[in-house]
Amino acid sequence: MGRESKSRRPQSVLGCIPGALFADWRAAPAFVRRCLPIALLIVAGCAWQAPVAAADITQSDAVVSVVLSGAGSDQTGEAISGDRVPVFRIQVLLPDVSVQCSLNLATSTACGTQQTSGCPAYQCWTYSPTAPDGGNTIDIGEFQQRYAPGGLILDFTTYGEAPHATLATPPDPNDNYSGAQAWERPVFDIEAPSDLLPVTFQCSLSTLSAAPAPWGSCHLPRLSLTGIYRLRARAVDVVGRADPAPPQYVFSPTPCRAAVRGRVPSFSRFRRHGLPLTVTCVQPSRFETELAVPPSWQYPCHGGEETVLGSVGGRTTRTLQTLRLTLHTFSCVPSPASRTTRIPLLLQTIPNTAYGTGQSRSFRVDP
Repeated sequence: MGRESKSRRPQSVLGCIPGALFADWRAAPAFVRRCLPIALLIVAGCAWQAPVAAADITQSDAVVSVVLSGAGSDQTGEAISGDRVPVFRIQVLLPDVSVQCSLNLATSTACGTQQTSGCPAYQCWTYSPTAPDGGNTIDIGEFQQRYAPGGLILDFTTYGEAPHATLATPPDPNDNYSGAQAWERPVFDIEAPSDLLPVTFQCSLSTLSAAPAPWGSCHLPRLSLTGIYRLRARAVDVVGRADPAPPQYVFSPTPCRAAVRGRVPSFSRFRRHGLPLTVTCVQPSRFETELAVPPSWQYPCHGGEETVLGSVGGRTTRTLQTLRLTLHTFSCVPSPASRTTRIPLLLQTIPNTAYGTGQSRSFRVDP
């Protein structure tokens, strides 16, 4: 990490007085000539080319002011740059001063390009070195005829890569809820690599058929159990860069839904040939689909009383994948006792994943 910004020249503003007390600027004492330009810049609120933005980092002494453009800072106040070619705007606040610049203790050279017009100070320079990722130091040497050489140091850290988030899927239900509410309030694990800049996370939740929602909080609202949603997540770092390729996940609190394929056959027919089904899973999932009768219709099977007529399982590996399956009844399922009474059935599809509740569909069939 970079060190705190500091100046190698002792400085003091004690005794600064208005330069208007002196008819001739050159006749003013040296400490006035050193302090007044800073006061004038503060009072006038002037800056070179553009006002210093809230994200810019400024460091100055009585001779030089330097602004690291488009920067931010972390919790410790350390200067952060998201550009491997950072832009430093340098103003020389006193006359008869020459400056030289270096990055990371390299040989000092001219401080880039000098601004010859519109400069509010004695000199204005734009210095844009190529900085590697990690901690860096810019050193501005100050040379005056009647003073020992001095200088200004600005430490900063460069992160050339934009942040990127990872979205752990599937989500887990919120431990603060139970039953259906647990599935209606999923909690996603969103992370960014620890070696990146400090970041905040933003999310966008919309139904699958709607346009993407604006970025906002990652605290999700209560969801509909049967809804199908698209969640996007991104990281935004302290210099304002957002994840260029935010991950997304399509999901539903009820992941898998089964339906009878085609016309519903009679009980006797699917007892002999099986019940044709389609099972669609919103997110990739293992599942099991059971066909059952109500407890009042239980029958003797497997050495006891049974309500389940048969089951079939499967696995989807893609979003919104549909499988065509046939559910066969157990061999011990008896023929209908009546040829006139319609038989009530319950088709249940249970996901075998960490997140998601089951689907139940009731219907009646002819004997």
